[in-house]
Amino acid sequence: MAKKSKRSLALMRRLDPLAKRMYAYYRAGHTLAEVAVKFGRTGKNGQAAIYHLFKIRGLKCRPARESIDYAANGLKHRAKLDALVARMHADYVGGMSLQAVGKKHGGRSGSCVHELFTRRGLKIRYWACSREYDPNTGCFTGRGEPTVREIDEIIMRLGKVQRPDEIRYQWDGWSLEKRGWFIARARRLLKQPGKRPTTPFSANVEPFDYASPRAHQIAAAMNAGKTSRKAQVNIRAASEGVIWNNQLWFFGSNRVGYQREPWTPKFGRPSLHLAIWEKANGRKKPRHHVIRFADGNHNNFDPSNLVLVSRADMARENYSVGFTRKSRAITALLLNRAQNKGKPHAHTDTIAALRRSAA
Repeated sequence: MAKKSKRSLALMRRLDPLAKRMYAYYRAGHTLAEVAVKFGRTGKNGQAAIYHLFKIRGLKCRPARESIDYAANGLKHRAKLDALVARMHADYVGGMSLQAVGKKHGGRSGSCVHELFTRRGLKIRYWACSREYDPNTGCFTGRGEPTVREIDEIIMRLGKVQRPDEIRYQWDGWSLEKRGWFIARARRLLKQPGKRPTTPFSANVEPFDYASPRAHQIAAAMNAGKTSRKAQVNIRAASEGVIWNNQLWFFGSNRVGYQREPWTPKFGRPSLHLAIWEKANGRKKPRHHVIRFADGNHNNFDPSNLVLVSRADMARENYSVGFTRKSRAITALLLNRAQNKGKPHAHTDTIAALRRSAA
């Protein structure tokens, strides 16, 4: 080990004068590559060896100059890609499918071609696929619009209000007004009205459903630049809610009421009545308290209608309301029994059950 250390020190002493000359040439404004050429270090790792030579002697190197303009390179690459996408879209407009276009231009998938088009705002046609397919052109023939009778038959096969797969290609080509007509017809034929309360809305909120243009404008602004998997808001066929503070608040089937999308780990899905109360009062809701609607209208989001009560008071009030409702039901049955005295009746078991539940 001692012999090796002495040999290394001797090598260092011999290299020091050379390193000084190389560093002086480097400090004069030349690059490491030029230093390597000047002093005959043109091997594979010549620049790295010179940099290491300076570093172990504590000689500082200036920041490396960028030999490549990445921004200009990116613009050149984008220009080439845009030209390619323009040719791809010309073939697509000519009748080829997305899969055929991708196969022709570099073996890309149909979803990749779709993404290239949508990112640049290029229009995409929506055709219904028939059973006939031409492998030479890669084109599908279009299917005509379904009649009202066919639409009714499709609706009756649905279990709930949704976009049917049978007309998904026509659906993408329909206007928002026609989609709203289909959803209203499906609600009527399936006898599935909306779950949102039908009471009047306050002036500070705007109701919306799938056919509301402003709701789609807000959703498009929130989802701008995002793929369908990373979209923050999705308006489905059965979606209902209100617009407040330029945000979409969807009505849920649970007792929470209107909630905002998307879900976040920090805030979850905030409730609309809670958000309006906190903004109007400038503070957070205290613990063990709830916000209730003073007039019982769950669509009246006026700040004066939102009242802060403790959970204990809310429980007592709910018990009082339930007890009053059951007592009135028992009274009505007893009056009916008294008026029909001497006649057979079937209210005895009902009265006993109400009395047990009221107790």
